Amino acid sequence: MKKPLTRLAFTLAACLGIGATALAQDFLYPLKPITVLVPSDGGGRVDKTAQLLVDGIVAETKKKVVLQSVKGQGPDGAMLTAIQMLKKAPPDGYTLLLTSYEMSQSAQKDLAAVTALAEFEPAAGVASTASLLVINANLPYKTLSDFMAAAKESPGRFKCASATPPSSSSLVGADFERTWPGLVKFESYPNVTKAVAGVVAGQSDCMFELAYPLMHGLLSGKLKSMATTGSSRQAETPRTPTFKEAIGTDFVSSSWYGVHAPKGTSDMVLRRISQGVSMSISRPDVQKAFGDMGYGVSNQDRDDFRKSIENDVSPAKSPAPSKAIAMLDTFAFAQ
Repeated sequence: MKKPLTRLAFTLAACLGIGATALAQDFLYPLKPITVLVPSDGGGRVDKTAQLLVDGIVAETKKKVVLQSVKGQGPDGAMLTAIQMLKKAPPDGYTLLLTSYEMSQSAQKDLAAVTALAEFEPAAGVASTASLLVINANLPYKTLSDFMAAAKESPGRFKCASATPPSSSSLVGADFERTWPGLVKFESYPNVTKAVAGVVAGQSDCMFELAYPLMHGLLSGKLKSMATTGSSRQAETPRTPTFKEAIGTDFVSSSWYGVHAPKGTSDMVLRRISQGVSMSISRPDVQKAFGDMGYGVSNQDRDDFRKSIENDVSPAKSPAPSKAIAMLDTFAFAQ
């Protein structure tokens, strides 16, 4: 004897002339464990973000969700591998992908990756954050206006640390370079930890980075915060102004995390995925953990997530703007 919900699903399918099996499966989703593909960064922010999200979903929905860490060769290997895995997955909502601003920008180097991402479905925004511009505390500048004036007097005199792409520091740095070409000279470091250490030691003069890796240097007085790249001040550094507040120029560059599903995933399943994400990131413990990492919870539904991603990608940033924008029309998470 069929359960009531199953009978209802088959009845609706018959009335609407829709394949009964497919509609019933969508209506009752999820009926089996969900796999979330995560382009692993070796236990860094990406892995931690994925774990927090999934732990919250499991706690709220009592459904089984499995993280699958994806690795690959080279700086973009894990990302490219994960994209291809999702491309091959059936559009049933049981294989999802954790995406990020860093991933979207790196994918633009590879036409196949951009094309694949363009075929995915956006499901929900998870978290977002802006970066801080910090300088070595021994430099004499007290405000962003002072620092920018000194930089303009002698373009290229200041060395700006940047972690190997894709990273927040490299992507925000690229945005800064497009806005003020040649104002500072960017120096590449193997990772964020070494880049921060380089600024603290005075080997480099400044850097852009998320607040979390910078807090020890700021609290110890070895770094000075000049401005946030967000549209408003950050909770971690409430005295640090935005670029617009500091110098009158509206420079905004932020990072985000979200969820995507394969092309063709049904609206019903996408809604359920979106609801599951929302339930997870609405939990106080998840919000606190994200806050400790310097993230703000996005809690964006599919439409809002799509719009925010499209606004992040412009022809000035992308060598293939139309595909880059379409690419970000893709990530599914619902319940």
